Amino acid sequence: MLVWYDPRTGQVVGISTLVFDSSKRTPRPERATSGGPRGAECFEVPDDETVARTATSFRVELDAARRPVGLLREERYRIEMSSDATDSNGDGVAEIAAAGGQCTVVASIRSESGKLFRESPAKVSFIASGGVLSHSSVETKTGIAKVQLSAVPETKRVWVEARSPGSRASRVWIDFSGPVR
Repeated sequence: MLVWYDPRTGQVVGISTLVFDSSKRTPRPERATSGGPRGAECFEVPDDETVARTATSFRVELDAARRPVGLLREERYRIEMSSDATDSNGDGVAEIAAAGGQCTVVASIRSESGKLFRESPAKVSFIASGGVLSHSSVETKTGIAKVQLSAVPETKRVWVEARSPGSRASRVWIDFSGPVR
């Protein structure tokens, strides 16, 4: 895979991967793009799905002579998670009723200084280890994304994780407790 970067900042501006052109008599690999963005330079790295999906979360590490050395993950933001469920038994984990309980899970994207992310719309993806989420992803312009978590009729501890490009993922833990009907 070719990584295109701004030689002044090391910021990744694009990637090129190998594709097979089956329209030719003998299919052979070719570059998906022949040239990168204007003023960008490139270097080759092994194919990596993580880099291909979130190229803007990386920057090129440059040596003293401004030659590329490798890729560094650059997470400029962090996600803080919370829920409106309460901790009724004092164990540090909030609970909702196992039979049909609901709570709102909130993810806020913040810079390292603690300010809310409001630069452009951000997509926040949610994953849960149990229960049912109202949405799997939410686009936010305010830096705050909310989903509803509904409990299943089973007592267990679950987590809800939020991810967004350029941000460190975060989890909140919630117990499904009480009588199961």
